[in-house]
Amino acid sequence: MCDACRAAEVYYHTYDAKSGAPYRITRIGATLSRLKIYASAIDHKMGFDPETIMSECLEYGLDFDNGGDDDLYEPFQHLYGPYNFHSSELYREFKPSDRMLIFKRLISASDHYKGDAKGCGFDVPELNSTTKDNLFCLGIFPLHEFAARDELEKKWMPLNWPWKLPIDDIKEYFGEQIAFYFAFLAHVTTWLLPLSALALVFQIASFVFFYGNKDGSMPLEALFAIVSSTTLAVAVDAWICKQSELGHLWESLEEAHEVPARPGFQGIVSKNPKTGKLELDFPQRLRQPRQRSSLIVTFFCFAVLFAALISIFAFRATLRRSHTSGFISLLPSAINSVQISLFSIAYRMIAERLTDYENHKTVDEHNGSLFQKLTAFYFVNNYSSLFYQAFFRAQIEGCGGELGSSVDTDYCGRGLAILVAMVFFVNDFGIRIMRSLVMPRIMSMYKKRQAAKDTSINHEAMGGIEKQFFYLADYEPTSNLIRDYIELFAQWGYLTLFGSACPIVIFMAFITNFIETRTDGFKLLHEYRRVVPSRVSGIGEPLNIYIKILYLSLPVNAGLAVFTYGLAKQLPSILVFVGILLTLVAFSAMSSEAYPEMPNKTEVQIGRQKMVYQCAVEKKPFQNKIDLDPSMLGKSIREIKEAQLQSHLPTVSYNELGDTYHIVKIQRRSWAVKNPHLVCSCGNHFVQDAVFCRKCGAKRPAPIAGEQGGLRKSQNPIYQG
Repeated sequence: MCDACRAAEVYYHTYDAKSGAPYRITRIGATLSRLKIYASAIDHKMGFDPETIMSECLEYGLDFDNGGDDDLYEPFQHLYGPYNFHSSELYREFKPSDRMLIFKRLISASDHYKGDAKGCGFDVPELNSTTKDNLFCLGIFPLHEFAARDELEKKWMPLNWPWKLPIDDIKEYFGEQIAFYFAFLAHVTTWLLPLSALALVFQIASFVFFYGNKDGSMPLEALFAIVSSTTLAVAVDAWICKQSELGHLWESLEEAHEVPARPGFQGIVSKNPKTGKLELDFPQRLRQPRQRSSLIVTFFCFAVLFAALISIFAFRATLRRSHTSGFISLLPSAINSVQISLFSIAYRMIAERLTDYENHKTVDEHNGSLFQKLTAFYFVNNYSSLFYQAFFRAQIEGCGGELGSSVDTDYCGRGLAILVAMVFFVNDFGIRIMRSLVMPRIMSMYKKRQAAKDTSINHEAMGGIEKQFFYLADYEPTSNLIRDYIELFAQWGYLTLFGSACPIVIFMAFITNFIETRTDGFKLLHEYRRVVPSRVSGIGEPLNIYIKILYLSLPVNAGLAVFTYGLAKQLPSILVFVGILLTLVAFSAMSSEAYPEMPNKTEVQIGRQKMVYQCAVEKKPFQNKIDLDPSMLGKSIREIKEAQLQSHLPTVSYNELGDTYHIVKIQRRSWAVKNPHLVCSCGNHFVQDAVFCRKCGAKRPAPIAGEQGGLRKSQNPIYQG
């Protein structure tokens, strides 16, 4: 280990534990100069210093003009590129998150690399594991910086609006992977705030005015189904847009996710058929039998789940036939709530064992397989009884009989509302509050009590590093975040699919998420060792699952409004259902148009980055090979290319045109602002010799005094292309 550190120019200091514990402590690190050299060797992306990069680009003939568009960033703000040690003055200062990320890659890089890219060759996940192959290392982790941690806690812990969560500070201390989770959690909580206020109004109004409807219809819930579905659709589109913006601001938008080896992977040495190199792998012929066994166990779990659900449905039907009244009629719903919780916990443990047994090579493959298993089972486990209550109970056993009522009703909305309230309260609100507030305190007290029983260690003499190792738990962000995203997946399904049945659950979800933004942060700051940062460009696979649930919620909410809440009692149900569904789909499409996948200001800055890097870092003078006179501003890339050929200008490739075309767009906008009299009301641009607009046929206004060129009345009109 020491030889590897010396070879990679990593300093280390080893000493005995002050507490008398039977282990030694080795503190490793690297100088800032070494980190800069390694960052340059691996092309680590770093932000440019705006003032320095602007003066450098102007010297080489590159300038940008926002054209009066206030929505764009300042021309040289938020630009980044591969770090170059020989041009280090062009980049911003190294932040703690940069140092940790680069140092992690330095110690993880192979010790067989040559030159500045040579690393220590440490398998960090394996060194933090408890497998039999890890015989000499109890753990490797970054240390908490107490001053920075306390400063972050002062900003994070006080009660404040969810949109004021210090996401940027979280990113600097824990890295992008943790920051994206809290940014998503805060985003969802922000959108739930106005929706929960509206939900309370609908809930109270429905209880006061419509609870006594003899047919069981729930018109306000039907209206709220449409409102909540459209609101949550807008929230998802807004997050997609925000995620790309955050990825750019955090310099990780185009960053490939790191794929570390999975601790405990048991492979065999074989030749890679693509590269011909010997490497540790687990052939598909050996993995397939394990995957088949895993599939059989999964099918068995689903069979047990369906048997339990059928038993609960049969029990409910039996109570209804026996005309059971009072709160006993709620017993099936209570049993269903407990069943969902117990089955979720049990299957999560089974799924983790099955995924380990499948022996995936990388962490990403392992976690992807686990996430798919959990989402499939959680969907069936959490929502099957709700789908039955909403769409099938009326045909099978009839509706009515809730809370002692012996009156049969035409619609099952009230029973669905009671079931949603009970299931959500037990499995989301209750369990998550218990997990966030109660369990961490119990586990912390238990760990400290167990540590105090070890009389061979002098706890009072412990140093800071020993206390962080001994009293704080290890946090593996990827696997731990899977559990957090699975909990949000379950909540998201309740809200988007059936939240309209009992609007108050949306308010409960807001309370739960608001509490978790603080409790999860407190645990990371005080109950876990500092997280090893990982640079990612978003929340990844969970977002795809949430989008699929959102698409499913459109027909579900339309069906609830018509068939379960009785919105169209006097009209053809199918026609009303189709009308509502088409309305929801149209609104969802409009929302996608209003929130593009990437904001225009982000797209513009990304387009500028390559030319900035070429001019400022690679010292290549900028040569604009596109004629930017007004006659060229309204043209497409193809037309610009043709104009170059016709005018015998130096020709460039389409790729080069694409690299600089955004400058044409920006200067076109700037030219339009400075010359409004040369812009038609339809948005098309007049060239100096044009009389009529080809796009709409409008006549060009009279020439303005001082306009260069003016109109040439002796010539025939030239129409703008």
